[in-house]
Amino acid sequence: MSTDPRTQHESRPAGAMVLRGDDAKPALARRMRGPLASAALLAGLLLTALGPAASATTSLPPVERFTLDNGLQVLVVPSMKSPYVEVTWLSRAGSVADPADQDGLMGMMAEMLINGTAARTEDDIAQALEDMGAQLGAHAGMDTVELSGSVVTLEPTFLPKFLDLFVDVLRQSSFPEAQ
Repeated sequence: MSTDPRTQHESRPAGAMVLRGDDAKPALARRMRGPLASAALLAGLLLTALGPAASATTSLPPVERFTLDNGLQVLVVPSMKSPYVEVTWLSRAGSVADPADQDGLMGMMAEMLINGTAARTEDDIAQALEDMGAQLGAHAGMDTVELSGSVVTLEPTFLPKFLDLFVDVLRQSSFPEAQ
C-alpha cells in the first residue's frame, strides 16, 4: 500500500476538503465562511505541496490543524517551493449509498457536478478553467464522492477565481436536464 498521503483517501477525514499549496489556506478560509459546512456534512481541508511521490525515507512537514467558524476542519501542510494549489472535497456518499434499484446513481451525480451551476453553464466553467490553466473533476468511489481541481497561482487572481468557481460548483450545481 502506498505511503503517499495524496493517494490514501481512506485516511482523510470524512467529508474532507483538501487543498495543497502555500496560497490556499488564507484564500479558502475567507471564502468558506457561511453555511457551506452544514450539520449534514462534515468537511475538512488539507494544504500540502505537490512534489515527487513520498517514499519511505521522505519525511513530511508537520500538519497544522484548525477549525473554521462554520465547522470546516482544516489540515495544512504548506510548501514554500510550489505555486501549485490542489483542492479536493470528499463526502461520505459513494456508491455504497446508491439505492438498491439505482446502481451508479452517485457516480452519475458526481460526473454531473461540473455540468453547470445556477450562475455558470458547462461551457462557462470549461472556459474559466482554460483561462486559468486549471483543472476540475468529480468522481464517486466506493465510499466517497470527490470534487477536485488544481490551479497554478503565479497569477495572483487565479486562486481567488478558482476557489469561487470550486465553491460555486460544490454548492450550486444545477444538474441540467439536457445532460
